[in-house]
Amino acid sequence: MARVLLFGMGSVGIMLGWLLHRADVELVCVCRSNYDAAHANGFVVYSPILGSGSYRPTVVRSVAEAVALSPSKAFDYAIVTAKALQDAEGRTESVDAIAPAVRHGHTAIVIMQNGLGVEKPYKARFADNTVLSAVIYMPSTQTAPGVVSHSEMQRLFVGAFPASETSERTQHMLAQFAARIEVGGGHACVRNDVQADRWSKLVANAVWNPACALSLCRDRPLLAAHPLAAGVIRAAMEEVVAVAHAAGYALDGSGDNGTDVVSMQLARTAARSPLGVEPSMLADVHGGCPMEVQAIIGEVVGTAKQFGVDTPRLETMLVLLAGRESARTAA
Repeated sequence: MARVLLFGMGSVGIMLGWLLHRADVELVCVCRSNYDAAHANGFVVYSPILGSGSYRPTVVRSVAEAVALSPSKAFDYAIVTAKALQDAEGRTESVDAIAPAVRHGHTAIVIMQNGLGVEKPYKARFADNTVLSAVIYMPSTQTAPGVVSHSEMQRLFVGAFPASETSERTQHMLAQFAARIEVGGGHACVRNDVQADRWSKLVANAVWNPACALSLCRDRPLLAAHPLAAGVIRAAMEEVVAVAHAAGYALDGSGDNGTDVVSMQLARTAARSPLGVEPSMLADVHGGCPMEVQAIIGEVVGTAKQFGVDTPRLETMLVLLAGRESARTAA
């Protein structure tokens, strides 16, 4: 039985835990803000796609506590679903946090965070361990501590990081991870280069997250807020596509049924209920929490600068988001 550490029990972490629980793994979950509720009641899931129910894994407050449960037993996987946040020195906080649970040369680290370049600090710190990069589509909201409502879809794309890593152990850990998601009732697709999927998701994430956080408006209501809204959102998404193309990832025609990815993302939003979806950055604003500014949009703008691609709309949103974060920390 695989032993799995799940670090970051927000809505995505809880949903992923639901799949892994049903795949019969030994699951240890590191909780922070929702620890008391999870310890008392476990986790509760409402999903018309993945099924509804509850589960009670081992929950701890820290990675050190997780390791202390069985010091001689290694974790086969350490899965990071916490936000991709950096400290004042630019270090990724969760890299240091998971270190006690990473057995040298054994533990496979699965990075299931939004954004671009999020895998690099893990590979730099744990060079002799398998690092897997995962992109997940699973719209979900934690409606109360430990309680999640999920809807619309579930897809997971996963591959080795870097894509050139083809060692036998990495390929084994990759195949086994995808298989456990499938056994748990989810959909998992192994990719030769999952970075194309990261760029594809960023077409939506790098635009809707900032736009909604800055407007305090959910995605579909924002589309209806002004006649120019759809055109502005489309143009910003096209900037992401242009940067991806410059970086070597052509996203044209990569959407469902061969549609271009921008049209697919806009159609997906337009098909939602009038209430729309609350992107993670908007939830962060409402909760007074830090936003993943650098990972979700800063890296895209930085890549654009590297390749000489003009991104005036993305740059504007990046500057305004930086201002909002500065105001939050100064308050």
